[in-house]
Order: sequence, then structure tokens, then C-alpha cells
Amino acid sequence: MTTFNSLVKRAKTLNEANLYNNTDLKEAVMSEIEDTSSEIKKWFTQKYIPWYNGPIGDSEKNTAPFSWKEGDENWAKDKKDLVVFKSLTQSERDTIHAIAEYLKTMPDDRVAKIPYNQAIETARSPEFNTPTANSSKWQDRVLKYREDIKKLCERTQISHLSNAKKWFNNNFMVYFLKECPEFNARMGIDAEWTTRIETLMHY
Repeated sequence: MTTFNSLVKRAKTLNEANLYNNTDLKEAVMSEIEDTSSEIKKWFTQKYIPWYNGPIGDSEKNTAPFSWKEGDENWAKDKKDLVVFKSLTQSERDTIHAIAEYLKTMPDDRVAKIPYNQAIETARSPEFNTPTANSSKWQDRVLKYREDIKKLCERTQISHLSNAKKWFNNNFMVYFLKECPEFNARMGIDAEWTTRIETLMHY
């Protein structure tokens, strides 16, 4: 029996969905952000997935024209310009992770207010992706490096020199984050950099 509510639901599907298999898209996106907060997951549901369903940026989406066949949903039989989501490409996964990294720097109560365009522009910007001593994206790793440097200060007996500690936490950190080639891939200071830093501390 056709009811008013079922008609409204069907009209909403026909008018808003550009993808035949929207559920597959949701599952693919959610699998990429399993370790994020509920606020970030909600953002992707409310901002990223609707963008993927919309007409903007279609060249960036891994979709193909949908061709109805026996057994497919009846609502899609005569719908024009319907596409099928194939899978997330590596580029799309990288974009999702980049956006999630950006949203992690936001307070929980601000995440929902971030528009899609702002999120994607910031996540791809050189300013956000360049490590600095005060970078919000790299905050956890920067704190880890600061802790390592603090321990090295204590080992080389300069922990009582406030100017030296301040110099290492600021001037040196800026230099270190630019020069360390493995910054994006690991946590903590390796043996080679430990030797360099200790030599500098002794000096």
C-alpha cells in the first residue's frame, strides 16, 4: 500500500541521491575513519557524503553511469543521470584522511560547523601540511619530540640552563621539523638525530 510517508521518502531519494548504491559509499567512508570521534563521523555523514552525492566535483569521484537491470531497485528504473559508486580510490582515501586530520584539530563543538569547502581547502593547503613547532596537525608528535629533547637536556646536564632549554624548544624545533625527513612516518627522535642533538647541546 502506498502511503503519504512512503511517497515523501521516495521523492526525497529521487531528488537528493545521485548515487544508486549510497550505502556502499557510506560503508567505504566509515571504514576509513573508524578511529575518529563520533563528531567527525557525523561530519562525514552530513557533509562529505552529501557532497559526493551532489553534482559538484564529479570528476574527482570514482563513479560510473548506472544501468538498471532486473533485480535492481524499482525507484532507479527510470531515473536519469544516476551513477553507481565503484570504490574509493587511493586519492579519495588520502583526501578523507586529510580532512579527518584537520577536523581532529577542532574542538568537538566546532566540528559540525565546518563547511565542506573549508575542510577540503585547509586539508590540502601547504600551511596545514607543513610541520612547524606550533602546528595543530602535528601537535602530538611535536610534544613527543619536545619530551625527547627534554630528556636529552637532562642527560647532557644543561637542564638548569633556562636559555638553552628555551632555545631547543623553539629555535631548534623549527629547524628540526624542516630537516627531519622521517617526520611524517615515525614518532620520537632516532639514534642519528640523538647524536646530532647531544653534540649541539655539549657545544
